[in-house]
Amino acid sequence: MAKGTSDKSKNRPDAGVKNRAQIPAVSAHRTATAEKPRSSRRGAVVWLYVGVFAAIFLLEFLRRPGALLYPTLYFEDGVVFYRDQLLSASISTLFRPFNGYYLLAPRLIAFLAYFLPARDVPYLFNVTGLGIGAAAAAAFCLPVFRQILKSDALRVALCILFAIAIDNTESLATTSNCFWLIGIPVILLAMLPPAAPSGAPTSPRLWHHGTFVLAGALLGLLTPLTVIVAPIAAWQIYRNRQSNRWQLPTGYLLATVVQVAVYLISAVPADQKGSSLQAVITAFLVAAAHRVVMSPILGLRPSISLMAQRVAWVPLLGLALLEGIAFYLFLRGSRLVRLKTALCLYILGANLLLSLIGKGLVPQFQQIGGDVLYGAPRYFFLSGCAFALLVALAIEQCANGLFLRSPATWSRAPWAKELTMGLLLAAIFSPGLIANFHCESGEDFHWTGYGPLIDSWKQNAARGLPAAAVVVPINLPGWALTLPGTSLTNGGFEEETLGPWAIFGAAHTIVSTAQHHGGQKSLFVAGAGGAYTDLRTGTPGRKHLVTAWARSDCSQPASGGIWIHDGSTHQASVTKQVGCAWERISLDFTSTDLHVMRIHLVNSSSSALYWDDVMVSTER
Repeated sequence: MAKGTSDKSKNRPDAGVKNRAQIPAVSAHRTATAEKPRSSRRGAVVWLYVGVFAAIFLLEFLRRPGALLYPTLYFEDGVVFYRDQLLSASISTLFRPFNGYYLLAPRLIAFLAYFLPARDVPYLFNVTGLGIGAAAAAAFCLPVFRQILKSDALRVALCILFAIAIDNTESLATTSNCFWLIGIPVILLAMLPPAAPSGAPTSPRLWHHGTFVLAGALLGLLTPLTVIVAPIAAWQIYRNRQSNRWQLPTGYLLATVVQVAVYLISAVPADQKGSSLQAVITAFLVAAAHRVVMSPILGLRPSISLMAQRVAWVPLLGLALLEGIAFYLFLRGSRLVRLKTALCLYILGANLLLSLIGKGLVPQFQQIGGDVLYGAPRYFFLSGCAFALLVALAIEQCANGLFLRSPATWSRAPWAKELTMGLLLAAIFSPGLIANFHCESGEDFHWTGYGPLIDSWKQNAARGLPAAAVVVPINLPGWALTLPGTSLTNGGFEEETLGPWAIFGAAHTIVSTAQHHGGQKSLFVAGAGGAYTDLRTGTPGRKHLVTAWARSDCSQPASGGIWIHDGSTHQASVTKQVGCAWERISLDFTSTDLHVMRIHLVNSSSSALYWDDVMVSTER
């Protein structure tokens, strides 16, 4: 026993140490040396992310240099979000949905923009839009996503592909459409494999749980695309119930509940025509070939050109490529690879179906070789990202198979394997990278010249003073930021142009001298349609009386009406049959907290109709 005891003592870490008090000092030294590489690795990760972020930001700027060189607002950034904030001048705008979605990012940026001089507002919107897009696309380079794709080179290459090869022109430099890009990290985080059981679960503090749940909910409020990952989140919560990785999926589910409730409350009109099951299946296959496979690999415009030329074998080859990659991963991959493949296919298919059915795009994709309309590429962005990830998984799986066959060759230069995989992925998508890199930068509308007009309008509106209407052109051409005046102008249509009235519908609408109730001119509307204008209403709950005079052209009676709404669900309307004599039509409208009323002069018949002497009176 004595001998055995002495033998065991020789193998102890502290054997031969006379003064055992020295042991903590040695342990502390070893801990310090272990923490140094850990901190250096953390610093390397930060620099990697910053480098990829900066590269993508630069590429985005080169794609749309006008966003910073001669900045103006783009799309709904100006027409909806900045305009809504100027009209309401209230923090309540942060909680206002748009088109059935709750979009926190553009609402928050518009709220901050209200306090800036108008000349600086485009810089805030455009820099934020570029930054959010670059940050979301660069997220996949982080080491946490090695659980999805182990190769660092492939993940960095995919970050570039997400930003360029998958067409995202409509999301570039805009906060209103950046939620499509925010969907990338949201979905990737949901795709992380369940945590492996490691003994008894730890019990973090309540604030730790709350922080991660809140982070997941915040991400979900930044993008309504969390509805796609809701089933995955529920599955992740169940699988991770014994670990501490259930918090983020829980936040996703909470955000999904909010987004679905907002959609139901908003009562967005659905596609009334509907589509047959056969039409949906056809559209799914055509869109998968055209928008999910061909557009990222060949470029959007070349793929549209091939479809227009009825080159059917190219989209069929794209479908075969997608199916071949999926079968290869299922047959050759491990259980974890098959799980990741199934998740990619689910994301691809779910996003595709939601876009086709929810946005009424099914009729546009009914021929494998034929004319395919533009169809809003942003709706297919996430499906394209899922396809690119499938290609990367197949490349990594193939490379791992070659490594097992000749490990000595790859072990001498492991960097060669990484470089080869990254270059191969870039080569596959190189035509799409080149073709989709170009996008419209927009025109220089000299925003700084309109800045003082917007500032003056904002100051007068805040003080309750009269303010004239302001119309500011924004990018892309055809879009405009319209700020309504506090009083109706050109109600008699005596000006040289129709402004500030705008035309809607398919009717032929012009200023005419053939008939007039007062003055020398009136508005002539032939066919279904008419004209509309906006007014700022001020105090909510105040009643306004809108009156107008209408008559037909005497060839046959016409049906004329006034329709007023606040830009949302509150509306009022009146319709009247009018003959050959001028008749008065009037309508009451109560203003809401949206502070705007849009007045439509409507011809709901196929015959001709004249409008004149529109007036608005407000109760005191």
